[in-house]
Amino acid sequence: MRFLIALLLALFSSHSLAVVLTDSAREAIVKRAFSNFWGHAVLSNGKPVQPDSEEERKTLPVSNAVANQVQDVGEVSGLAEWCGLDWRTHFLSLTAAARKAGFREKQVAFIGVLHGMTQGVVAEAMKARPCTDAKRTEVQEMMKNSPNKKF
Repeated sequence: MRFLIALLLALFSSHSLAVVLTDSAREAIVKRAFSNFWGHAVLSNGKPVQPDSEEERKTLPVSNAVANQVQDVGEVSGLAEWCGLDWRTHFLSLTAAARKAGFREKQVAFIGVLHGMTQGVVAEAMKARPCTDAKRTEVQEMMKNSPNKKF
């Protein structure tokens, strides 16, 4: 995890906030989210998520394309957290869109875990520097254009 934070600090050292996690960073976050999913994440009814079969236990609950989209949203939420903006509404629109698109509760739970881990990595990496008014405005624009409502 420290490697990811160092990598993100290097990526965000430019003047722009064009957030792009490397493929290897994204893969590491997905693996970590999946390894902490079964029995740890909870469904909307408060019960821990459990697989229905051994095959399900071994299978990522969402496609790689969905995982990438969730991480795109998580990156923006991490920046919003760094700038003290309302990331929760941003996140809730993601899970609402997933439900509307027909994702099962287990999938929505995984989307939440993956979003949160991605958000946390970005927010942790960014906390070493201040969010200026200009950056806050840039992040607000990113939130407006975020893919959080599309599946």
